[in-house]
Amino acid sequence: MSGWTIFRFLMTGLFLICLFYRTAKAEDTDFRGISYGSPESYVDFHGFIDLSYFDFKKEGPGTDLGGPGTSTFDQENFYLSAAAKVRENVTAIGEVEYRHGGSKVNVKRAFVDWILPDRYLALRIGKFYAPFGLEIREYQAPMRKLVSRPRYTQELLYGEWSDTGVNAYGSLGGNDLRGTYDIAVVNGPTGLTAEVDHQNQDNTSRRAIIGRLGIDYQGPVEISAGGSYADGTYDTASRSHVRLSGVDAKITMGGMDLRGEYVSRHGDNQTIVTNEISTDPFPVCPSGPPCVITRTTTIPAAGNGIYGQASYRFDLRISGIYFIEAVYRHDVFNPEGRNNLATTDSIGINYAPYPHLVLKTEYQINREDVEVKNNGYLVQLVVDF
Repeated sequence: MSGWTIFRFLMTGLFLICLFYRTAKAEDTDFRGISYGSPESYVDFHGFIDLSYFDFKKEGPGTDLGGPGTSTFDQENFYLSAAAKVRENVTAIGEVEYRHGGSKVNVKRAFVDWILPDRYLALRIGKFYAPFGLEIREYQAPMRKLVSRPRYTQELLYGEWSDTGVNAYGSLGGNDLRGTYDIAVVNGPTGLTAEVDHQNQDNTSRRAIIGRLGIDYQGPVEISAGGSYADGTYDTASRSHVRLSGVDAKITMGGMDLRGEYVSRHGDNQTIVTNEISTDPFPVCPSGPPCVITRTTTIPAAGNGIYGQASYRFDLRISGIYFIEAVYRHDVFNPEGRNNLATTDSIGINYAPYPHLVLKTEYQINREDVEVKNNGYLVQLVVDF
């Protein structure tokens, strides 16, 4: 079934749910063939859609948004989320992502959130975002302040990192100063790359541990800081390890937002062996074409990355200008723990004429270990509902 077919099917289902929702609440739970569910539960639907345009020069490896010489419109994301409150302390949440105009369809989150009576402990059970660091919690287009994300998030942190398992979280302390914890036992990845190594069912006999401990201060100046750690195996024999550690901090005061994060990854390199059929003559095929060529690719486990970001938002709230925001971010990615650094400077201006609609513009300056010209600009329109 194609992504477009799935998209149309789900949109039709959403329309019918919205059309008959009031009737369903008033009737018995056996409604149009659905013999489960509570007529007292309340369901919210939310989501966002964005359209991006990016243009990068022809040299260099590009970015997470595009390769060298790329210039294109991209209906990058459409997220549809549903939250159903079963009772005051139990909520079910599901979130589906349609990427690149529906060419990729993913269930990003599907979990039950259960707040225990003492409120110092809550559980997420299902598929949720990995509790690691700061950036993953605010990466979605309506929340992040630039069109792009720091480069290391794709190279080291599995991009939009969600996993399946059990997550315990909560806080201790007063209203002004409190400690926080967020710890999960999950299946873990199947390798070291973001695009292909996510999984829903475990391929190993060992679970992965991911967690963050932090401290929050709520006052005229809001401060949040924390440390994160993740450990697990990714091969079927449970012998290849990957370990991540990181620290993060954020300071907000009025319209000012300052934040930064450092992440380091270590472990066992991943070796990928592929067989390809070649029709090339000697010396590629010594006995004549066609022949099978075995290629071995090694993905290094070691690497680290850091970014610092500063922004200031002018909340004008006048006719035609809801807010204007200036953003600057500097990030550094070191892919193998050596000195072949890749740095990116991103300068952005965000303009919101109304609430829940924002136009982002960004100019990106990229520097690789080899001198190339791979700068570019990005434009994104985001609407959330």
